[in-house]
Amino acid sequence: MDQPNNNKSSKKKANKYSTFVKYSSVSTEMIVTLLICAYGGKFLDEYFSTSGPYFTIGFLLFGVFASLFILIKGLQKISKKGPDNEKKR
Repeated sequence: MDQPNNNKSSKKKANKYSTFVKYSSVSTEMIVTLLICAYGGKFLDEYFSTSGPYFTIGFLLFGVFASLFILIKGLQKISKKGPDNEKKR
């Protein structure tokens, strides 16, 4: 009789960690996007010897909008998964 109860608790733990991994992957994608844009802009500023950080600022602005787009798409994908992500009452 312990087997079904133990199985339920392990599924709850797995579901909790699965949800955590889904949301943390979305935030990781955002951070990586911003870092790539920042380093790319810095590289271009040094390569073209600009008088200010114009490429860095431009790429970071692009990175902010791109990361927001990634966030929205990622959350839509997570929410479309269905009842697996919803809490049972």
